[in-house]
Amino acid sequence: MAARPEGNLRSRPHVDRARDAYRGEAKTDARDTRVIADQARMRCDLGELVLGEEALAELQLLLTRRRDLVTDQSRTIARLREAILSSFPPWSVSST
Repeated sequence: MAARPEGNLRSRPHVDRARDAYRGEAKTDARDTRVIADQARMRCDLGELVLGEEALAELQLLLTRRRDLVTDQSRTIARLREAILSSFPPWSVSST
């Protein structure tokens, strides 16, 4: 796999200041992603970061691990919700 050029937001204060422009939104991964993507599109002073095979492999490994953790968390929440609702039926929300 060949190295790919990626935009690099080198200075975190730039991202923090840009994030302030998105008022009314809580800090989330989706919001941060949108802020960084907007900055990458609008700014021309960004340096270029070239990721080698080793860095790409490490990022893919980290992404896979994060997906596994999110899936595990979703399953745990569903099991807890099911256990609580089976123990306390009045807490269940009736669908109308």
